[in-house]
Amino acid sequence: MPKYNTVIVKASAYDDFWSVPLMIESYRMLAEVTDHPLHLGVTEAGPLPVGLIKSTAGIATLLAEGIGDTIRYSLTADPVEEARAGRALLESMGLRERKNVDLIACPSCGRAEIDVIAVALQAQAAFADKLIPRRPRLCRNSTRWYFWRGTPLRRRSPGC
Repeated sequence: MPKYNTVIVKASAYDDFWSVPLMIESYRMLAEVTDHPLHLGVTEAGPLPVGLIKSTAGIATLLAEGIGDTIRYSLTADPVEEARAGRALLESMGLRERKNVDLIACPSCGRAEIDVIAVALQAQAAFADKLIPRRPRLCRNSTRWYFWRGTPLRRRSPGC
């Protein structure tokens, strides 16, 4: 029998309607009872754009609460899109050094006199391989309380 030095825990469940809330609550409960690293992901999230939205909703909620050590987008799409989604999420939350610009553009503005979408895509392509310094991350040293079926659960405080 092989001996493992490292264990990472992943909760996996599938439910058409409740998959994201079930995933979030499962990991909150796990964080209360174990210090093992937690691998976050929404099981069978589905095709774009719904799968991207479901995965981001679940993963981002937990990361913002200080829960989770690794992430995985499980999309019915090109695996490259899964990696891009994960990287973009971590960058947008300040958990990974930004690569590319955080471009803000309104493509639907009727007053635009240029092709805003084309300009935005050109700007992203021009900065695609550049490392952009991220903003400093603020430390939250608070402890929150959660309830599961009337029972109070305390989770560990998020680190910096």
